[in-house]
Amino acid sequence: MLPMEEEWLREDILELRAAVAAARGRHEQSRSQAIARASGHATGGWGTRGMSWTDAERNAFSAVYKKLTLNAEVRVDQTLRNFHEDVADRFRRRLPGDMSKVARRRARSTPASMKELPCGIFPAVHRFKEGSLDVLKLKMTGHSSPEQLINSAKAKYNGLSPYDGLNPSLAVKLLCPPFRNWRILRDLEKFGGGATVAALRGTASGEHDGPLAQSVPGS
Repeated sequence: MLPMEEEWLREDILELRAAVAAARGRHEQSRSQAIARASGHATGGWGTRGMSWTDAERNAFSAVYKKLTLNAEVRVDQTLRNFHEDVADRFRRRLPGDMSKVARRRARSTPASMKELPCGIFPAVHRFKEGSLDVLKLKMTGHSSPEQLINSAKAKYNGLSPYDGLNPSLAVKLLCPPFRNWRILRDLEKFGGGATVAALRGTASGEHDGPLAQSVPGS
């Protein structure tokens, strides 16, 4: 086979791998949303049934949850119920008025909103974190940079080999929504993973959390 033909074949294989990874990512997200609807945790009352969560909402919800969890001020009335009400209320106020179906999203009850943490956000973040730890245990040759480790973790999350994440043309096409939530929640002890944070912080802190995860007045 001629060198040019080998190069074309290699590019075709990379494109196919990227397409498979993207399809797996979409399937995983659709599956999570289907489970959420079936379990009823997307139901917050009249008019909110079947209102699935967006990645932007999860980012904002994670940011509010982390901020209040790390808040050192403990009030007399800070019961678990009051904490949940505070988190849900601040999250609702953070949603921009021009967001699609924002009225229905804000109409979710506090219990329905809080269920997104154990049923949607936390499992996905833990999965990404565990995959990141597995990547670190591989001790891949070449002194991989934090960015390469992140891409390898994303590849593993999509069911590919961590080494596939070292290919730039494939890495840019990998979908991994939990990465942003992990980057937000990593300061909490149960999500940090110690060595994972130390190894990956360089790249993770270099990306933006998006407008919904930024601090806003009154949040």
